[in-house]
Amino acid sequence: MIESNAPGLAFHDRLSKIILFNESGDKWLSRRKLIGGSKTNIMTLAAVKYQWAMDSYRSMFLNIFNPMQFNLSRENRDYASLSDLERKAYDRLMSSLIFLTSLQLSNVQNMAPYFTAPEITMMFTMMEFQLELHLDSYSQILISTVPESHRESIYEGWRTNDQIRQRNFKINERFATFAREPFADNLMRNLAMTVLVYNVSLMTELAPIYALSRHSKMMGTAGVLKYVQRDITSHTSAIIKLYNSIVEENPSLGSADLKTSIHSTIREYVQMETDLLHYVCEGMIPGLSDVALARFSQSLANKTSKGIGYELLFPGITMSPIPWFDTYGEIKR
Repeated sequence: MIESNAPGLAFHDRLSKIILFNESGDKWLSRRKLIGGSKTNIMTLAAVKYQWAMDSYRSMFLNIFNPMQFNLSRENRDYASLSDLERKAYDRLMSSLIFLTSLQLSNVQNMAPYFTAPEITMMFTMMEFQLELHLDSYSQILISTVPESHRESIYEGWRTNDQIRQRNFKINERFATFAREPFADNLMRNLAMTVLVYNVSLMTELAPIYALSRHSKMMGTAGVLKYVQRDITSHTSAIIKLYNSIVEENPSLGSADLKTSIHSTIREYVQMETDLLHYVCEGMIPGLSDVALARFSQSLANKTSKGIGYELLFPGITMSPIPWFDTYGEIKR
């Protein structure tokens, strides 16, 4: 374990997972660190160093919902009334959402033990729980919507659909790099990829289902996904704050080389997601063109890049290409 009084982590410092109990760990708040610290693993939370992490945890806690609370009684009729292309797009989108959320859950579980502040542990634990709620919610949607004989094909879409599988493989390889080689620079790349999955893939893939709902189709599914969207927004904000706070504590991790690498990843990611969405939707979702989806992905990538302190990759995108998205996804109380 790197000593807690070190001035900051170097680019290729190897991180260690926290142990169950570390009697010699630091108890002093001033010596607490996000990564590379020496943590007792006792959850001393009466005073915290990273108040934003506790605020994120509490905000997520207040947003907990019950996957059984939604009225999905119309979904099977709506699903049966979709055109063949709309139904195909819906199936592909659900396959993708299930895979991405499952992978994100595994990734968060893999990252969490490398952080050495208890308030970050709390925040990640709540993220894991909410991702599990999302997966439970998807299962409730499929049970209510899709004939039992067809559900397995949606769950297996990540494996059987070549386009989705290829996209998934590329994301998994990025996450697997940190799992195999838990170095400080790989953690930063992993955090950036985590934000991209949340803020580009998951958010963009909600749009076609919202578009169907705006035409009075699959409104129950859209109603559930609004709660998922709220959590995605919270998780994205928290990971961005974590990324920036790590750079503040460890200036070497804000290097120009890492910035160039992550910028390149963001650009490749947007193209990969755009290509997949064009394949998934085939331009047949009412009120949602391929051009709008592509520019929407770019606008979300700009938010990601700006959030972690980088220049915009798509400066021509100054307004949301899907102006109704944010207001449509709001939860009315």
